[in-house]
Amino acid sequence: MILIKARRLNDLLRSKVVNYVVNRQNKDGGYTFCQGAESNAQDTYYGLSILNLLKTNFPNPQETIKFIADICLDIIYSIYYVTKASLLIGEDLEAKLKKNLASILNSKNYFGYSASFSEVSSEFTTTFMALELAYLLKINVDTKDVTKWLLGFKNADWRIWNRRTIEH
Repeated sequence: MILIKARRLNDLLRSKVVNYVVNRQNKDGGYTFCQGAESNAQDTYYGLSILNLLKTNFPNPQETIKFIADICLDIIYSIYYVTKASLLIGEDLEAKLKKNLASILNSKNYFGYSASFSEVSSEFTTTFMALELAYLLKINVDTKDVTKWLLGFKNADWRIWNRRTIEH
């Protein structure tokens, strides 16, 4: 009897989560977790991830694919979330994504912050995103350069410090 009640509760909670996520999808196929706001790549990825984890079909997949394909891939965040969402929904944007990620990796600032996100992101977040995407898209990265760059943040006692606070 207790097992049956637990299963019903689990099914009810799952249903409520699925309903909540599905209702966060906008007409353009993207998702937002702020009602009334525009769809964005990050919320679209999280919406698809939640539905995938709950083994639920994606509603309006063709609209979502179009939304993902139309996102401007000018910063690591958009490239990261579009790649992850594309992999979930089964859309092949690999050539487009590889081109944009290669551009970031080949720039002099490929790891580290971008001025537009300096308040909300750390160098390690963007580095993680770039390295994970390089792995997913099978792009080789010179690990010696990455290691040297990361070690530039250590103090003599090997604690990490924030380069931005020193430079500004």
